[in-house]
Amino acid sequence: MSLAFQIRVARTPRIEALGVLVHCIACAGLATGASFLLRQGGFGAAVALSALGSVGVLWSWLRWRRRCPNGRLAVDVEGVVQWQGVGEPVERLMPRRWYVGGQFAWLRVERLDHGGHLDLLVDRAAANENQWHALSAWLVWLERGGRT
Repeated sequence: MSLAFQIRVARTPRIEALGVLVHCIACAGLATGASFLLRQGGFGAAVALSALGSVGVLWSWLRWRRRCPNGRLAVDVEGVVQWQGVGEPVERLMPRRWYVGGQFAWLRVERLDHGGHLDLLVDRAAANENQWHALSAWLVWLERGGRT
């Protein structure tokens, strides 16, 4: 069995919904904190919490959108990992952490050519069964000491 595969990584509507949900939970937490402060008579603190929290959530949302890239992840028969973002050159990657759960797979990969890292979120619905199976098999191979 070959471990070679290619899979598309894109912000699908389900990934967008996941991001919205996480940020809505953060907003709800901020609103709860602000209402608690208001009940305690701390109008200034509530306004400050709301303002700082809103800026923080907005910053987090924009950062999440920028760091959730679109492109193509490819693994060759020897286990060499490559990434090509939309309109970008191909670069080599080294997987560092990953998690596969239900309908999504998250991979944190080190960028060998440019430095830094990428967080890739793969939606199972955006891949065919063979691609998803190959991705899962490759991650199991890595976990069992495969070449990285």
